Amino acid sequence: MTSPRQSTQSSPPIFAWSECDPEDAPPNEYLVEGLIPRRGSHLIVSPPKAGKSQLAAHIVACLISGKPVFGYYSVKADEELRILWILTEENRYKVRARIEANLRGMGMSEAEIAALGPRFQKRLVISAREKDASRDIGDTIFSVERHAEWLLNEISSGDFGLVILDSLRPSHSLDENSSTAMQPVTDLLRELSEYGCGNFLHHTGHSYEGSSRVGGDAGRGTSDLDAARDTAIHIRKGTFGGSLLIGFHHRDDAERFVAVRTFADRDTGVLRWEFISESDDPQAGSYLVQSADLLAAIDTATLPETLPKKSDAKKLFGDDYRQHLFSMEQDGIIESRELATGRPGAKPTLLMRPGQFTDEEWTEAEKRAREGK
Repeated sequence: MTSPRQSTQSSPPIFAWSECDPEDAPPNEYLVEGLIPRRGSHLIVSPPKAGKSQLAAHIVACLISGKPVFGYYSVKADEELRILWILTEENRYKVRARIEANLRGMGMSEAEIAALGPRFQKRLVISAREKDASRDIGDTIFSVERHAEWLLNEISSGDFGLVILDSLRPSHSLDENSSTAMQPVTDLLRELSEYGCGNFLHHTGHSYEGSSRVGGDAGRGTSDLDAARDTAIHIRKGTFGGSLLIGFHHRDDAERFVAVRTFADRDTGVLRWEFISESDDPQAGSYLVQSADLLAAIDTATLPETLPKKSDAKKLFGDDYRQHLFSMEQDGIIESRELATGRPGAKPTLLMRPGQFTDEEWTEAEKRAREGK
């Protein structure tokens, strides 16, 4: 690619029209197929405790192990991508615990996880404050010019291809609602996108009607922050279980909504992600996670009478719930039963998976229902 010419030492780069051919632009491949580009600044946005850090840990675990994200999207695992994870809120031990929980969720044994140790040692570096340390790089990355320059140099030189900042708010003391005050942040985001991949975890702010974002949530603070990013990754938690709807909104207006479920077992340190479906339509994406919510409620039922009712589905889908239930029944995903008879009837009220309970279990449930009257 042609280098920019400068008329004087202080003038900005100047390019001729012939030097601006889109075909000459360096290709921007994907780190995660169709979801996260190889270059760019990406905001991972959600309310507190919705899964931002867990998602970041899952992506890192996949990039280093070569496993697909959500068990579905392939990763660029053939390059020796080095990752810098800057912590501003949590300690480094939690990061490793999360990554190893994700690896267990992918079905890896303890021996296989241990064998990945040298690869993690080579490719992942974590910056975190020690108890007796003064303000660290995470606190000052935007407010101390030499620290911002250090990060840009590390990315532009190729030493690190991916940087994760978890999370954005504690990394500066600026007024988030002021575009002028936040200029060091937005400038760094734009500069980083030229050289590598940056993922910045951030909390949601205001909701506005008509937005195609998951839940209509924008990142907290000035809109310049949202304008500076290349991809916004919005997370919305479901009502039941670990259902999540994750929207990937790219600068070119391409959108992909991914419905997933998470299964966590703290006793064994396992976190598993299950891909449900994807869509490029926000309304369809919302339907996906609502369906996942309903299925989570069905799957957790231990007795027929603890199955969710049609009234529960109405709370999820709204007034058009009958249409959604009909589609799910037509697809053979669910069926409806009457508790009184244990069979499909004129007024089925309970929603279940086909064959979820045996005839004997329904007979016992019918008996309990009669005795309870």
